[in-house]
Order: sequence, then structure tokens, then C-alpha cells
Amino acid sequence: MSPGPAGYGRFYGVGVGPGDPELITVRAARVLGRVDVVFSACAHGDGESLARRIAEPYLAPSARVVPLHFPMTRNRREVEAAWDENARRVLGVLEAPADAAFITLGDPSTFSTFTYLWRRLSALAPGLEAEVVPGITSYQAAAAQAGEPLAEGEESLVIVSGAKGGAQVERFRALADNLVVLKVYRRAEEVARALREGSELEGVVVSRCGLPGERVHRGLDALTAGSDSYYTLVIAKNRRRREWPLA
Repeated sequence: MSPGPAGYGRFYGVGVGPGDPELITVRAARVLGRVDVVFSACAHGDGESLARRIAEPYLAPSARVVPLHFPMTRNRREVEAAWDENARRVLGVLEAPADAAFITLGDPSTFSTFTYLWRRLSALAPGLEAEVVPGITSYQAAAAQAGEPLAEGEESLVIVSGAKGGAQVERFRALADNLVVLKVYRRAEEVARALREGSELEGVVVSRCGLPGERVHRGLDALTAGSDSYYTLVIAKNRRRREWPLA
């Protein structure tokens, strides 16, 4: 291991794909095979996560896996404290110096925990640098499984979160040719209502893409039926803005 900039170990944000172990990239596998420490976000005390299970076959025998607990709460003070504590733990490893990677499902630049962690690390150590290793996103994999293009020709593609209900859907449903809604779990009925009201949308609901129990539902009316998993998303298309209907 050779020290990176400013004497720190090298730090990577690694996307391990949407869930199917075969959808991790060659670049991600190479990085995971040479780092000293791998950090994995977890919501529970057991340290288990889907990202960790995907990454484990590619780790060096000597690599150490360190779970970072991020509480699933709306208490802002508790969340901020967790971000700061986890950033300090990562920085302590990089100061050794040791090379480390933070693994995340999908892509590190898309609705990822890595973004928040890196912001904290940059504030603690301004000279620190990170390499982002992109990954295949859940909506790319879902589109492939459903046999639906995400966008064609000059069409627009908008990706929003449904974690707080249908507000983002209402904002973009009439403007976008293609609308992807992630994180619909827990707010599925609100998202479904926003998709139906005042728009000409059609599409698919994909649940647990690439995982056991995968389901692809045709039609947005299936949203509630297909939303009983954290790994549920919607790919919607605006009929009024398309030059031809879906096959």
C-alpha cells in the first residue's frame, strides 16, 4: 500500500450494483480485491447488509469489513451524530495509512449514503481525495428485466425519490417523458395516487430486482401490490409525450 495524497490511504466509493451478484463491475471487483478495509452501511446492530454480501466474494483474504451503523430515524440530531462518528472512524483508518472502500448498493452518485459520508470526510480532512467507482443502478437493472427502455431519441428521463410521498412525482409527472420513482416503500399509496392523478402515465412496478422473490408488475395499478419490499421502484412513461405507444 502506498500513501495517497496528503499522506492518507486511498479511499474509494464503490457501487456494487443493484443486488444481483453478477452485476458488480470488473473495476469494483478489482478495487475490493486490493483494499485493506471495507466499510459497509447497516441499519441494524448485526452489521449485515446486501451490499456486504455482494462484495464479500471479491475481498482480499486479509481485508477487514467494518460495519457503520446509520440509524433509520427522522431525528436530525441523531442522524447528524451518526454521520460525524462514522466519518471519524473512516478517517482513522485512512490516517494509518490504510486503503479503504465504502461500498454501496447501485451507484455511489445516485441517492447514496456515500455522498453524505464523503461530505463529512472532506470537511474533516480537506486534503483527502476519493475515487468513485460507478455501479449499475436498480432502475437500469429493472428496465432490463422489464424489457422497457428508460429513454429513446430526444426523450427526457427524470429520477425522483418517493421516500416522502408523491410530492416529487406531482412536480415532474407532466414534464417528463419517462419518470423513475425510487424509494416508494412505506409511501406507496401516496406515490400511486400522485402517478394516477392529472397525468397520462403508464409503466411497470419492479420489486426486488435481481433478488429472490423478484416481481415485475405491468401497470401502475399494481404499485400497492408490488410495494411490500424496500427494493421497489416504478418506471412510468407519459403517453401524451410519446410519439408511439409502448409495445
